[in-house]
Order: sequence, then structure tokens, then C-alpha cells
Amino acid sequence: MNLVEAIREARVGRKRSIKCPAHNDGTPSLSVGPGEKVPVLLNCLAGCSFESVLAAAGLSTADLRGDSIQSSGHAVKASPVCQPETENQTKAEERAAWPEFIEPTPADLERIATLRGLGIKGLRLAVDRGILRVAMHHGHRSWIVTDAARKTAQARRLDGQPFPFFGDLKKALNLPGSIGAWPVGVAALKPEHRAVLLVEGGPDLLAGFHFIAVEERESDASAVAMMGASCGIRESELHRFEGRRLRICEQADKAGRDATADWARQLHPHVERLDAIRFDGLRQADGKPVEDLNDLCRIHADDFEANRWTWEVVP
Repeated sequence: MNLVEAIREARVGRKRSIKCPAHNDGTPSLSVGPGEKVPVLLNCLAGCSFESVLAAAGLSTADLRGDSIQSSGHAVKASPVCQPETENQTKAEERAAWPEFIEPTPADLERIATLRGLGIKGLRLAVDRGILRVAMHHGHRSWIVTDAARKTAQARRLDGQPFPFFGDLKKALNLPGSIGAWPVGVAALKPEHRAVLLVEGGPDLLAGFHFIAVEERESDASAVAMMGASCGIRESELHRFEGRRLRICEQADKAGRDATADWARQLHPHVERLDAIRFDGLRQADGKPVEDLNDLCRIHADDFEANRWTWEVVP
């Protein structure tokens, strides 16, 4: 089922989950269903924006204002669907219904540390910066990454199991109303944080704080994450990176490489210095390849000794 067909189903009250056209979607992550205040709601669990989903499907807001939506040679009768300003209002209403976020207990931190191979000191730093919280989500106690702006929040279960979701299993869920373009952690940046690690996803965000703590850079460094590789950084927030030293920690796949290039283009005019690190050729202690910053926390001792740059991850 494509997006046009899912929109047609939503207009008669049916909710569908399809593969999102805006990112390399292995399993259906785009929810298309009827809304209370708009005919159709689009919500990508990977964080893709409304506009990027439409563009990837060959649609535009102009198409939505007309009598039909054209896609792949098909036309369906249309009423106005998810105008961006209406979508933003709806997202705000969805965010207002989020559960209460509370600070993790010591037992919660121990559990996260065990699951992700992280140090307690870095996790406590993430808590102090307002990044790491816990809440009940889909009936499960979950760890949440967010920031004080409460524009985006991503949940993972504390028991390490995936969420059952529309007949599928999801290891992470963006809470309804999350803005994919919001850089999580940007609200915690202070003027003295001249060094910033930019990563993708919740585990790498916590890993960023792990390395900041290990390298004793709490006074001048922080970490920021995008919740999906396909999401560009919100233009209104680029000024927050002005004059900082930025390092992008690239995930080892095509989506990660593309994201690094896109974010670098956006940020280059604003930062004092920008570079990126890759993990090609590095191994974890169990012999598996290092594919992201969280994996680097488990680096093989021999590779750690042979690659001195891993001793100073923070720029």
C-alpha cells in the first residue's frame, strides 16, 4: 500500500501503517490515520517531517489544496489533508498528552548502563542536563531521551525488549507529536559548551555523555542528537550552534553517511569548526564491528590501543 492509498483509507476512518517513503524503511513505520481536527494524520516513528514524507511520495501541500492527489499515475478525491500549520497544532496537542517524565532511579541507571555498555557517571550527566528520563509508555516502564523544550521524545523499554506496535516489533518509538527536525539536547546547550557531539538516536546520545564524562569534559562539552537520519535540523535552531566546535559521529550505513553530509551542509556556516568521525575497521570486544558511537563504548582493547584518536572523542 502506498501513501495515496493509505490516505484514501484514512478518509473513511481506517488507520494504516506503511513503509515511510522519506527514509530507508525496512518495516512499516509511517502511521496514516484519521485525525480529530484534520482529515488525515501522518506520523513517522523515525521522525521524518510532514513535508519530507509528502515530497518523497511526489506530493506537495499544493497538491493537498486541490481536488485530487496525483501519485504514481493514480488520482484520489481529496479534501485538505494535514496542512503544515494544522499538523503543528495537532502535534502540540499530542505532546500535551505525553506521560509524566521523571528522573531515573539508581536501579534504572544501572539497568540502562548494563543494556547499553555505558558508565553511570555519563548517565547521571544526561539526567542533570534534562536529557534522560523515565516514563510509562505503551504499558512498559521506558527510558526516554528528550530535553527541556519537550519538542521530541524517544522511548525504549527498560527491560531491553521491543514494543509490540501494530503487529510489528519496534525497539524505539518516538512519542506522538514529536518533531523529527528537533535536535534533542539543543535546549541544554550553554554558552560555555564550546564542544558539541552531534549523533543520531537515543543510545548514541547517551554514549555522547558517556564520553564527555570519561574524558572529564563536563565543563565545556555537551551532546545533541537527531532522532532519525532522514531529518534535517530545524532551521530556527541552527543559531544555537554558532561559534562552537562540532563533531558529527557518523553511523556506519548509507543513511548515516547521507545524514552526515546533510547536517554538515546546514551547520558549516554557523560553527567555528566542524569534523566527523567514522568507525570503519574498529571492533567491539565481542568481535562485532563498531557501527556507531554506542558501539565504541565496547571497543576491543587492541583497537583502542592502536587507534589513539578514540582516546579523545570529544572535540
